[in-house]
Amino acid sequence: MLFLVLACSEPAPAPKVHAPAAPPPAASFTFGWSEYPSWSAFWAMHKIGTLDGDKGEQGEFERKHNIDIVLVECAYSACISQYAAGALDAVALTNLDTITTGIRSVGFLPTSTSAGGDQLWAKTDVTKLAQLKGKKVRGLAGSVSEYMFRRNLELQGLDSKDFPWVGEDPEIITQAMLANNAEYDAGVVWNPFGLAIRKARPDLHALVSSAPIAGEIVDMLVMSEASWARPGAQDAARALADAFYDFNRRLTTPERDALLVATGDKFGASTIEDMNIAVTETRFYATGDEALAVWTGPQLAETMTRMVTFVQNAGLVTSAPLVVFGPAPTDVPETQAWLRFDSSVIEDFASAPAAPATPDAPPAATPTP
Repeated sequence: MLFLVLACSEPAPAPKVHAPAAPPPAASFTFGWSEYPSWSAFWAMHKIGTLDGDKGEQGEFERKHNIDIVLVECAYSACISQYAAGALDAVALTNLDTITTGIRSVGFLPTSTSAGGDQLWAKTDVTKLAQLKGKKVRGLAGSVSEYMFRRNLELQGLDSKDFPWVGEDPEIITQAMLANNAEYDAGVVWNPFGLAIRKARPDLHALVSSAPIAGEIVDMLVMSEASWARPGAQDAARALADAFYDFNRRLTTPERDALLVATGDKFGASTIEDMNIAVTETRFYATGDEALAVWTGPQLAETMTRMVTFVQNAGLVTSAPLVVFGPAPTDVPETQAWLRFDSSVIEDFASAPAAPATPDAPPAATPTP
C-alpha cells in the first residue's frame, strides 16, 4: 500500500512593506497683513481654502509645501510696529516702509504697485498743487503718503518747504473729511479710504496721486532675515507666492467678480464697482515674470536710492539702511539694517531666468544719502 505523506509547512512570510515616511511637522510662520487690494487677496484665499490662516490648519498650498501660514490681520501702522518688534515672521509692507523698521529684511514677493491708489484729496476748486502753498497737508508722516506728495511737488518744480506736512492717521483724516471738518481741506490717504471719500464728498477730488510715479511704491511681502534662516522659510514664501499667483489666475476666469468682492470684504469695498477702481489704481504683479522684472529692473534700484534719502531727511532712521540685490551682505556692523531683494522664490514661478538687477551695479550697494 502506498502512503502519501503531505508535509505541511508555514506559509512564506509576506514581504515587508515599508510605509512612506511621514513628512516632518509643518513649520509655522506668522504673516501680518492689512487692508489693501493685493494684500486683502490673502484673506480671499483663506476664504476659498487655498490658504488656511488659522494656526495648525493648512490650505491647498500649505499642504503642497508642508507649511503652516498663520494670517495676522492688523492696521498698517501696527503691521510695521509688530514686525519691527520681531512679533511677525513676515509682513505685507511697501518698499519704503520696510527700510524704516530697522530690521534686516528679505523682500521675496512684489504683489502690486500704487498707480493712483494713494491720493491727495482737496476741494474741486483747487486745481493746482501750487494753490496749497502754505496750507496744511495731512497724511501719515514718513510714509508712502508723504513720499507720494513730495514726489509730486518735485515733478512740478515746487519746493517742499512751502507745503507744511501734518502727520495724521489716514482713518482720522477720512473720518474728518466725511464729517465735512473744515480744517481738513487737504489730506493724503490710500484706498479704501479714498474710495469712501470719493463716494461721500463730490465736492472733493484727487488733486494728485501716485499715478505719475507708478512702479516706485512697491507693495510686497517681506520676511526678517532671522525668520528666513529658519527651516521651512522658503517653503512658506513659496506657499504664499503659489496662492497669490493662483488668485491672479482666477481673476482671468468667470470667478473674477465674486473673488474681488470677497477680497473687498476685508478691504472696505463692498461692490464690484469699488473693487474695479481699486484694482485699476493698484496694479497687480500677476505673474512670476512680472515680479521678476520688478526685482531685476533698473527702476527699483533708482527708487530705493531716492527712498533711502527720503527716510534719512525725514529723520525716520538714524543711519542709512543698506539696500541689497542678491545674497545677504557680509562684513557689516551687527547693527546694520538692510532690505535685501531676493528673487529665488519668484524664479520658481517665472519662465525666464533672473537677470542682474542693474547691468553696471554691484550686487549690493548702499545708496548715497
